[in-house]
Amino acid sequence: MTTPAPAETLVSTLARKFRVEVNAGTRAAPEWLQVRGITSLAPSIDTNLEDDTDFDSDGWGSQTKTLMSWSLETAVKRGKGVETGVYDPGQEILRTAAESFGADGVVNVRWYDRDGGPEAYSGDAEVSYTPTGDSPSSLAMADITLTGKGARLLITNLAAA
Repeated sequence: MTTPAPAETLVSTLARKFRVEVNAGTRAAPEWLQVRGITSLAPSIDTNLEDDTDFDSDGWGSQTKTLMSWSLETAVKRGKGVETGVYDPGQEILRTAAESFGADGVVNVRWYDRDGGPEAYSGDAEVSYTPTGDSPSSLAMADITLTGKGARLLITNLAAA
């Protein structure tokens, strides 16, 4: 009998590890822009489960996953460039898409662990954009939700060495 190896010490990772980019070009010639000023990010997958219990289960229930959907909920600070006086171009693509219908309201995005970890995804999304900041002492912020249209695709992490 062999002695098991001691458990490896785990080091915490930080929530700010993710980078989000939006495609400002076309699918044939993508031009990826970082969405800057992110202050929070919550990727999620929702699943739909349907009951598939049968008589053979001896009274135990059973569920089958029949649908998945994804979203990215994020908050951004609305800062302007010191030299240009313009808002972040990545944020502006999202804000503009949120005010549009049809194809103009859909963005192609990707997000990945900028420390090189295995979490790296892309997909098309509808955009919801809500400005926030409700007092004279508040910073101008916005809540942005990217709601997936179709599959969230696993991609090769751009930051992986």
